[in-house]
Amino acid sequence: MPVLAVGMAEPRQLEARMLAVLDRARNRALPTRRGRIAAIAIFAAAMVPIAAASVVAGQPADGMGQTDTSSYGSLEGIARRWLSVDYWRHTATDQLSRLANQWSYLSEMRQLGYSAADVNVLFRLRQHGVTPTFVRSLAAEGLSGLSTDDLLTAANHGISAAYVRDLKELGYHPLDIEALTRLRSHGIDGAFIRELGAVGFTKLSMDDLVRSRSHGISPEYISELSSLGYQRLSLDDLILLRSHGAAEDLIRSANERAGTRLSVDQLAVLASHGWKQ
Repeated sequence: MPVLAVGMAEPRQLEARMLAVLDRARNRALPTRRGRIAAIAIFAAAMVPIAAASVVAGQPADGMGQTDTSSYGSLEGIARRWLSVDYWRHTATDQLSRLANQWSYLSEMRQLGYSAADVNVLFRLRQHGVTPTFVRSLAAEGLSGLSTDDLLTAANHGISAAYVRDLKELGYHPLDIEALTRLRSHGIDGAFIRELGAVGFTKLSMDDLVRSRSHGISPEYISELSSLGYQRLSLDDLILLRSHGAAEDLIRSANERAGTRLSVDQLAVLASHGWKQ
């Protein structure tokens, strides 16, 4: 049967503490002597029920009813831990390190122009990977002065400096956060644009890139149609065929039955009738 003892948990809610420190509405008055005595009494009284609420794993199957007083799961072990100077030194060092790290982040973000941003918003940005380095790298690619909402959008959609730089090298600039989000949300990156260019579709506009992706116009599909004799089709022709489900095998079969290579319009009409000639 498991032994019940006090469960130890290290405080890790540093953000909440930082917010409390910066909250001007909080009462900063020191507690009275009577209040301190009452708090100690309440804490001491709470130790007994807490000790009965935590289950300590690892009790041997044949040792039911016995307690290993040498482990930290026992009250004696817990007491030794609480009285350990090394434990509290480690805890204090860890918390001070976290505090310094958080304070450094706030300071750098404010230096970058986000001094008016709410502390809650800044911590939310950090949780989503928005660091001062991230902000500077986007600014270096022409995306400076972004709002906190824009930064959060960029982080959530994977809009990095490398992504922006790659698109710029392909001739897509200037780019704002809205255009980048649109491209990224459709899975359009430098690799996709280069693959389209390799099969003849170069310098497509951003609208055409989105249309291509939305209708499933891939380099593979273009190559398949090209192998059937449909070279140099326009993007509109490709979208027309794709929207009618004109796959390579269906087009090949239709042409074989017709004894000739059907036009794009003929294939579209045939597809709309279930490929029945």
